[in-house]
Amino acid sequence: ETLEQLQKEALRLAGENAADLTSEQFLQGWQERARIWHELAEVFDELGSLLGRGWDLSQGVLASQGWLEMVRLRKLLEQIPQLKELVRTLGKMQISTEEDAMPVTEQLFEPVKRLIEELKEIQSPLAPMETRGIIRSDDISRMLPSELVFLGHPQLKMLWHARRAEKALLTYRVEGVLSEHVLTEKEVLESKQQPGKKEHLERGPIIVCLDTSGSMQGTPEMVAKALTLEAMRVALTEKRACYLYAFSGPQQVIEHQLELTEQGLTKFMAFLIQSFHGGTDIQAPLEKAMAKLDTEEWKRADIMIVTDGEFPVPSNTVELINKAKEKNKLRIHGVLVGGWNSSAIEKLCNPVHRFSNWQKF
Repeated sequence: ETLEQLQKEALRLAGENAADLTSEQFLQGWQERARIWHELAEVFDELGSLLGRGWDLSQGVLASQGWLEMVRLRKLLEQIPQLKELVRTLGKMQISTEEDAMPVTEQLFEPVKRLIEELKEIQSPLAPMETRGIIRSDDISRMLPSELVFLGHPQLKMLWHARRAEKALLTYRVEGVLSEHVLTEKEVLESKQQPGKKEHLERGPIIVCLDTSGSMQGTPEMVAKALTLEAMRVALTEKRACYLYAFSGPQQVIEHQLELTEQGLTKFMAFLIQSFHGGTDIQAPLEKAMAKLDTEEWKRADIMIVTDGEFPVPSNTVELINKAKEKNKLRIHGVLVGGWNSSAIEKLCNPVHRFSNWQKF
């Protein structure tokens, strides 16, 4: 759909730019724009709707090495599905209620008149079950024996026929119960579905603390960047906030709000093409993350620390983390991307995710 929009836009602008550009130059420019969009759409599933149509891809922002790095890292993640599953578990669950106009419905009941077929028992003389007395009728089968006297007398025979014609013969009165189906009109309650409020579980924001020290160069650096890209992609797809603290030496912390805007992607792609270097000081990013967790927007966030585990942990930092875990049920996921058995990350993180065979990547 986005590519079709770009083609229509190209046709519209073709006439306006005909004086300035040759048709071949114009076509090449728009083909390049469409190619870049298509490559990025493979990284972000809903890129067109998230970015909007007003973003000019012809600028040099996306024509840099950064977007190529994003595509390469995305392909790397396809080889490590465990990392993708890890990112999806980040963020504390919460029941969210929101207006839903489409499939979610709630049932209401309203009175409606309907014809209901019922089986009823009615008293009827057509069911000879009980004798209830004597009545006058013309029913010979129920005639009293005394009436037979008239029928057998040669002179009273005509009187019997006259009484029969007048339905004046003395007969037994019998009665019984018949069952029959009867239609009756009744008011019943019927359910009516209408758009309502949907309650669903949604996860909170994601905070990534990424070790960019010199010991992370090589494969750990690639995996760390791929994890950050996946955290950004998942957060944007599920409409969650995502924040990055890239740390190395003392007080060397770079912060990025990971969002799908021109400025946000520009900063993120600049980060992707940077090399990792420097020492490792985890205290500063964790203190910044703790301060962010005290805000309303980020209080349900989980923290993911991506590191090779080569760093000391000050005792006051451990104490700060433990208090946050008790007070806010904070979860800190550790991703160990090096071959070290780090006791430092064990003090901070639960759980700790270890992955082997990094060399094959």
